[in-house]
Amino acid sequence: MKLDFDDLTSEQQTAPKELLSEEMMGQIKIGFFGLVTVACFGIGLSQAFSPQARQIRSDIQQQEQQQTRDLTLQQQQQRHGQQSRQLAEERYREGCLLVYTLDADGNVISLYEGMEVVDSTTNQPLADGTTVCDPNGATAVLEDGGKVGLIAVTPDTSLVRQLIAKGELR
Repeated sequence: MKLDFDDLTSEQQTAPKELLSEEMMGQIKIGFFGLVTVACFGIGLSQAFSPQARQIRSDIQQQEQQQTRDLTLQQQQQRHGQQSRQLAEERYREGCLLVYTLDADGNVISLYEGMEVVDSTTNQPLADGTTVCDPNGATAVLEDGGKVGLIAVTPDTSLVRQLIAKGELR
């Protein structure tokens, strides 16, 4: 094999930039920028639809739904609390039957759902439909053989004390 160096000249080679026109270089730059943009967009899309991204979106949606449910529940509880307070105060003003029992330490036990209320002299359950109240602000209507049901509570213990002091409760 013989190498031919006869065609080689010592002239300086033209730089590649000079071989390409300005317009051609601009098009190459735009093409390269477009290729990079498409690649980045493609990577972004593939990540956006990846199982991890879907799980994150699902978790965020679930958190937002839970926050909405919590807020709705809180608003309902607030409305119920206001209605309960109004109902309890109405029952006190209309003259509910004051009932109470004491625990071992001498503290008044508040009315609770299902508690049986009996007449202290006859030891018989009070009649269904009787509206009862206690010194702690709880009121109820008796049902099912003298058991506490339909509880409503007021935090306004000053109202309760005032009505007890006046003897306006039965």
